[in-house]
Formats: sequence, C-alpha cells, structure tokens
Amino acid sequence: MNNQYEYVERPLTLNIARKLIHELFAGQTVQRQDILRTVLDTHLERGGLEPRATSNNPVTLALASMRREG
Repeated sequence: MNNQYEYVERPLTLNIARKLIHELFAGQTVQRQDILRTVLDTHLERGGLEPRATSNNPVTLALASMRREG
C-alpha cells in the first residue's frame, strides 16, 4: 500500500479514474479493456477500494466523459 496515495481507503470514482487514466496512459493508444483493468488494479494496489457503483463502472464513465470533452 502506498501511504502517499491521495485516495487510500476511498472507493474508485469517476474523478479518481480520470486522474489515473491521465497518469497511466497519457499520449498512448490502449485497448479499453486494458485501461479498465489497469486503472482498477492500480487504485487497489495503492490502497484504494473497489467502486461502489454496481451498474456503471467509473472507468467506463470516465472514458466516455473524456471522449465527449475531446
């Protein structure tokens, strides 16, 4: 666990997912499934919690939001 991680003990949300996507994949072309898996795994490895949302994955929502914004 990384005690410096800002989101320790917090569930993965859309905003956290957006920040991790930018951090981990800036300037890269990556398969959506790889992004979904890597963002969740990274968040959990750093001490974060599973997302609370059961119907809408926060990573999927973050990707859709980022796509709309360009």
